[in-house]
Amino acid sequence: MRRFYAHPRQFHQKVVTLDPEETFHLARVLRLGVGASVEVCDGEGGNFAARVDGLESRGATLRILKKLAPWGESPLSLVLGI
Repeated sequence: MRRFYAHPRQFHQKVVTLDPEETFHLARVLRLGVGASVEVCDGEGGNFAARVDGLESRGATLRILKKLAPWGESPLSLVLGI
């Protein structure tokens, strides 16, 4: 599933509006349209399943379907050496 970022202030109740750059990527690069299932994160640990409800050049409107479990950090340990 495709994941997008939206600043926390772009979340309003159960609706998220993507900024124009994320909307361009969603609609023109990935060629997703209304009804597509996506994930959206807020950069503060919130991950959500969402559906594209509307597409306009100034922003895509996503309807939040449910909150997803945080995926956090990788369980793999990493060792750096110099």
